Amino acid sequence: MKTLLTLLLAYCCSVSLASPGEEDMKNNFLPIVTVVKQPLGNKIVTIKTYRYGSRKDVVMINLHSNENASLLAALQWLKTNGGLLIKIENGDERYLTFQIDTASFIIDPNHIFSAAGIKIDFENNKHHVTKAIAEAQSLAKKILSLIPQNPTLVVALHNNFNGGFGIDDYLPKHERSRDAALTNRNQALDGDDFFLTTDPKLYKQLEANGYNIVLQKLKTVKRDGSLSVYFHEKNMAYLNCETEHGKQSTYLQMLTKALSYIERRNNNERLLAYRCSDSLSLLQKGISIYKDSNYIGEIKSCYRLKDSVSVTGKFSLPIKMKASENLELQAKTDENGKTILNLKTMTGSAIKSDKQKVTLNIYIAVMAEPAPFEEPLDSSLQNKSAFSF
Repeated sequence: MKTLLTLLLAYCCSVSLASPGEEDMKNNFLPIVTVVKQPLGNKIVTIKTYRYGSRKDVVMINLHSNENASLLAALQWLKTNGGLLIKIENGDERYLTFQIDTASFIIDPNHIFSAAGIKIDFENNKHHVTKAIAEAQSLAKKILSLIPQNPTLVVALHNNFNGGFGIDDYLPKHERSRDAALTNRNQALDGDDFFLTTDPKLYKQLEANGYNIVLQKLKTVKRDGSLSVYFHEKNMAYLNCETEHGKQSTYLQMLTKALSYIERRNNNERLLAYRCSDSLSLLQKGISIYKDSNYIGEIKSCYRLKDSVSVTGKFSLPIKMKASENLELQAKTDENGKTILNLKTMTGSAIKSDKQKVTLNIYIAVMAEPAPFEEPLDSSLQNKSAFSF
């Protein structure tokens, strides 16, 4: 006998629904490229954005023009999954060079996101420094203005050289140890291939999968003007994915794994947090939600809690749905054992068929979306493997 679960949502909205754009159902996105020009002293910096599909929730940033393996892997991922890329065009050079009158300046574009970071790069040049700092800040402001409001995750694309900068620099008694709240070093992996994040939940997920990863420590991290510090101070989720130059396939594998944990959304979605009992373990990430035969959303995440029965996470509904009445989600398994969620009003009729009968009720409490770095509702997860993605 097929199983039918009734999920009661303590959330109110109207039945005015929006279907996803057709482009979001494709497997192959073609980029829409935009070019922005920004003065930097005597130089004009070219910034390109590549928008793949309508989703702008995942934003990738390539600041160093010589770090090509990361860029090529990111473009491959975006082509299939959608998102936004922001790239500085700088002739395969890492550093930006420019002049103000007769004074020459060199700056790392990943040091321009605070005045303190800019000053570090200019500390040996005493001429026209005030104006040079203002120019670099204007470039940073322009780059940041291209990032959509409240992205789910900002991903910095970086490559390094063999035996140079790597995760070992963050280990105790090493140069960047004060930057790290937690560090997972997998000796079976190349130390040059690692992640750095500001998001504790993402850290746990990637640590559980055995990756080299650093959780940045905001209190003691060096204020070097980097994007990681900027977004950490803004309490926004940031991920630096880094491999050696030339390791495009390794980079793509790491990027794909990390982004498999991200609750994707498009511009027409709102995310809602939920908690419920699911003794039959039918709920999981990616289950689609329908109204009649129209797709309207999906389960974005599903965490099994310590009691092994309760689950919590987020799901999406159209952003145009307005408060007016309670709604009910009914979860049922189809003839192939696949779980499907359908939405109906509380006063509407139940979804029934000759082959499907109600056998269990599950009640969901829908809450306001938690802060970006909060643990799931019940922080006493059994262990790292409790994340059921």
